[in-house]
Amino acid sequence: GILMMLFVVPTLAKTFKDLGVPLPLSTRVIIAIAEFGINYWYLFIAIISGLIYSIVISLRTAVGKNLMDMLFLKLPLIGSLTKKINSARFARTLSSLLEGDVPILKSLEIISKAIPNHYYKDSLKTVITEVQKGKTLSESLEKYPELYPPLVTQMIAVGEETGAVSDILKRLAIFFETETT
Repeated sequence: GILMMLFVVPTLAKTFKDLGVPLPLSTRVIIAIAEFGINYWYLFIAIISGLIYSIVISLRTAVGKNLMDMLFLKLPLIGSLTKKINSARFARTLSSLLEGDVPILKSLEIISKAIPNHYYKDSLKTVITEVQKGKTLSESLEKYPELYPPLVTQMIAVGEETGAVSDILKRLAIFFETETT
């Protein structure tokens, strides 16, 4: 991006200037940033370094991590990928734990500690409480459609009805893993 700003954008800016074409505001801003980067390269490097340092420091705080988790869920392409990756982790881990005869509540507790995204952690804490009160896993997960795709809750519901939750979770994990590779 920086190389484009320093080499490509000035060439395009010169072309647009020669043509006398009125440019939209966003294009004028990009051209202004490129010109600033060329004319005041030492300030440009300092500003970019400061931004990178600020981002790294903020990611070490709880607020920064929460913001990053939210961005990973909300951004158009990354959000879908994040949900699939977390669904695959959830399904694979729960399947393995249930096959190893770990009780469902203990399994969910382990998963809530293993998934890095705090939105998933929080949802699983609520799910644990609801399952303790007698709700099914699929009913509890349905409350979080922004985290768990409908396919996850529907397949878990089928597994709960047939008694093959572990097997269905394994197939679900394989499906999401192939979707993300």
